[in-house]
Parts: sequence; C-alpha cells; structure tokens
Amino acid sequence: MGKAAATVLKIAVGAAIILYLIQFVGIGNLYRTILATKLAYLPLIAVVFIFSVAMRGLIFKVLLQPHETKEKKFGLAKLAWISIVSWAAGMFTPGKLGEFSSIYLLKKEGLETGTSAAVSLLNKIITSLTILAFAIVGLIKFLGIKDSLQLIVVFAILTLLPYLAITNRKARELMKKAFGRFLRKHEQHFAGFVSELDSYMTKRKKLLFYSFLINVAWIAVSSWLFMLAFAAVGQKVGFIDVVLINSIGTTTSFIPVTIGGTGLREASAIVFFGKLGISNAAILGSHIIIAAVSYTLAGIIATAALLRKGR
Repeated sequence: MGKAAATVLKIAVGAAIILYLIQFVGIGNLYRTILATKLAYLPLIAVVFIFSVAMRGLIFKVLLQPHETKEKKFGLAKLAWISIVSWAAGMFTPGKLGEFSSIYLLKKEGLETGTSAAVSLLNKIITSLTILAFAIVGLIKFLGIKDSLQLIVVFAILTLLPYLAITNRKARELMKKAFGRFLRKHEQHFAGFVSELDSYMTKRKKLLFYSFLINVAWIAVSSWLFMLAFAAVGQKVGFIDVVLINSIGTTTSFIPVTIGGTGLREASAIVFFGKLGISNAAILGSHIIIAAVSYTLAGIIATAALLRKGR
C-alpha cells in the first residue's frame, strides 16, 4: 500500500470512529450541547493551547544546554516556535510522527543532524514516558490492576519498544546488523546520533530529570484545557481525573491508525469520563471543541510555517 493510500485509509478510519461516536451519543444530544457552548471560553482555550505547546520548547532549551556557547545561544522564543511547528506537523500525521520535523528545524539553527535527531528523540521519549506514567495510574484507578493489566502492557509496548530499540546499545547493534547497508548509506547524515544519546543517558541525566519536571507541568497545563472545554459545555470535572484520563487519551492517540489520533482520544474519553457519571454528549462535545481549536490552530501554524519557508 502506498503512502497516499495509507494516509487516506487512516483519515477514513478516524472519520468512521467519530461518526460512530456521534451516532452512539445521539446527534440531537450533541447538537444541543454544542449549541449551548459558552463561546467566551474559546479565546481562553486557544491561548492556553498555544502556551501549552510553546512551553515544550523549554525541554529543548534544557537539553541543548551542553551545546550552547558564548557565541551560540538557542533563544527560547525560537525553540518555542520549533515546538509549535513540529506539534502542528504532528497533528496531520499518523502517530504524531510529524513532531520529528523538529530535527530539520533544529538543524537550521546550526546543530548537526545527529545532534538534532538525538535531542528531538529524547524530547519525544521523555514526553511519552511521562504521559505513560500518568496513563498507567489512570488505568489502575478506573479499571483496577487486574482489568487494566492488558492495556498497560499494550500501552507500554507501543510507547517503549520504539525508543528502547534505539536507545539500548544491544538493540542498536542488532539494528546495525539487520539494516547495515541502509545505515551505512545514510551514516553521514546521522553522525554523532548514537554518541549524543549515550552522553545524555550516562553524563547528562540531570538534564533528563529537569525535562521530566517540565513535562509534568506541561501535562497540568494541557489538562487545564479540557477543564475549560468541559466548563464551556456546563460541566465540572475534577483536575486529577482530567490529568489521568487525558494521559490515557494521549497515549491512545500514539497508535498510528488515524491521523493525529483522531477518534481514538474521543473514544477513550467517553469510556473513562463516563465512569465519572458525565454525560456522553458533554464528553464528546468538549472534545470536539478541543479538536476544532487544535486543528484550526495547527492549520494556521502549518500554513504560516510553509509561507515562511517559501520566502
């Protein structure tokens, strides 16, 4: 199957899930919920959304400290823009793989490809593992250890294996043997990638810990978005519950069967927020608001980035 066909299929799967959820909730119930949305919340949601994405630029700032000199500094505003653009790219790609466009954007700031690839990968790893930790706590809280064990294993495999395959020394040796010809062909483009990863894992662990703390703050801010969206449809939800369920939904969206996790996050939200006694219409309505804001902002940002690139 070609890339174009695979993309169309993923769009179709996401659309099918959303249509099923609308039918499940009831189009009349959903229509009345959205019609009653308090529009005053929308600007605040948009501002907090952009802030939550931009603050991930702090992780780049922390991880790039060893590469800064008196002559070469990485401005926080520039790194925030890189974070925003790569997030926007991730919104339109399966499994949010477009977020790795940060490799190209960091390279434009003067980093070697290997270094920018290592930093981008570490950013993604730290974010994914932090979200996974909260998601596991959420699964245990809402399903219990026994019933959530299978999902925890699936989440762990989806989140951990791709990164362990790259960051583990023995796994890298196996990959070199299996893909030796390809790796040798592109070796010049990723010089220093492995050594950079090893340096962070062995000598720069404190920077990884600081990045983890920033991610915890980011999860708190992004969860606040959903509290605002629920408030917009007249529903109050506890902050801790939002943090845990939002983490479950984000982890679910890593599964590369739809574009940007469309449909998967909403389905998991209906399952878990439903356990709190919240109506399905309020759950889906609030998530449609977030999705509308996120895709609108992502489209604007992606367009602005492309126009900027074309200058």
